[in-house]
Amino acid sequence: MKLNSSRSLLSAAAFLAIASFAQAHPGHDGHDFTWDFSHLAAYPDATILCLGVLGALVWGIWKVAVAAPAEPKHVPVRDEDPRRET
Repeated sequence: MKLNSSRSLLSAAAFLAIASFAQAHPGHDGHDFTWDFSHLAAYPDATILCLGVLGALVWGIWKVAVAAPAEPKHVPVRDEDPRRET
């Protein structure tokens, strides 16, 4: 997978566009943003979704980080070619 500037820019723009439409689920009164385990238990669907997204992100980063380079392609060399070892 090759990363180029246009793909990165498109990904960032899509993320910002989607994030602007995101809204918190019901239960957030005011601007208090504290988390504890009772919040995770109260919203198990959101918890599972967040863990799945984080797991997929970690897996994707791992696959990119440990990707082996592609094997060189074999090119046939004729008998009369000077590059061929004798």
